[in-house]
This record gives sequence, C-alpha cells and structure tokens, in this order.
Amino acid sequence: MAVSTYIITIEDFTSRADISQNIQTQKIQAQIAPTQEQFGIKILCRAFYAEVLAVVDGGGVDAEITTLLPYIKDFLVYKTYSRYLTGAAVLMTPAGARVSTDTTSEPASDKQVSEIAKQADNDANFYQDTLVNFLTLNQDDYPTWRDSICGCGDRRTKNNNQFSIVGGNKRKTPIEWT
Repeated sequence: MAVSTYIITIEDFTSRADISQNIQTQKIQAQIAPTQEQFGIKILCRAFYAEVLAVVDGGGVDAEITTLLPYIKDFLVYKTYSRYLTGAAVLMTPAGARVSTDTTSEPASDKQVSEIAKQADNDANFYQDTLVNFLTLNQDDYPTWRDSICGCGDRRTKNNNQFSIVGGNKRKTPIEWT
C-alpha cells in the first residue's frame, strides 16, 4: 500500500529533530512513508490508522484525533529520524552506493552515527509509550482503537501493558506510564 497522505511533514521533522535546516529533504521524505505505514499501523491498528489518515487528508474534523496528532507526530518523527540516520550519507547511483561528503566537514564515525541512531530510537520509544499511554487512558474517546480487531487496547491491558521495542520484533518492554 503506497502512502499518499502523510501524517508528518518536513516541517514537523525539522521542528522536532536536531537536524540542519539545509538538509536534503527528499532523503527524509523517502523515509517518512515506510516508517509511517509500518509503525502507524502497528501502534494504531489498521482501522484507526485509516481514520487518522482521513482526518489528516481533510476528510473531516475530529477533535479527538486532532488532540492525538501531536503524540503521533512526535513518535513518527523520531522513528523516521532513526531510520534516516542509517543511510543519510549514502547516495544510490547507477554505479552502486556511494558515500556523500562535502568539503567543509568530516564524516561522522560509524560509532557516532550508531549512538545518534540509538538515541533517536530511545526517543521514539519514549514517544511510543506516551502515545499508547494517552490512548489507553482515553480509550473511550478512541473506540476504533479500543475495539480494533488486533485488540490494541485490550491486548496491552492483558499483557501488563507490554509492547515490542521499536525496531525489534522479538523483545518486549513494558510501556512506562508517563
């Protein structure tokens, strides 16, 4: 399924993440769609994700979803940022992958990039927890999420409010109440 409605924009990204204002936005934009689709559906469940997209796309005004959007945006920005960092300096060319460098800077080491990506994942996990906690505490305002076929609201309550760590599908971590 191709994403045609974006929950986050480049402006959301640059206002929240610590990046240069002169960044090549097409590289970030290329990461927004897959991140939004994969993790938006995972956290919001398919039906509620579709509801959110309809509101974002101008298909209606919903006060509850409008209230929820900053939580979703915070999470998606940092998850996208983590994904972006892994390939930010790599350009795909007809000759294969090439590393991009400019004349006024020195490339960050793999360790430095890894640490920044780890921090972005930690931020994404924090905002994921905040989003899910908000939905859980206000689940009566979000019946599509609460009653979804994947059991988002009910499943987390029965599983001691556990959710898989962002970026890892094997480990579980309890969601911290924020």
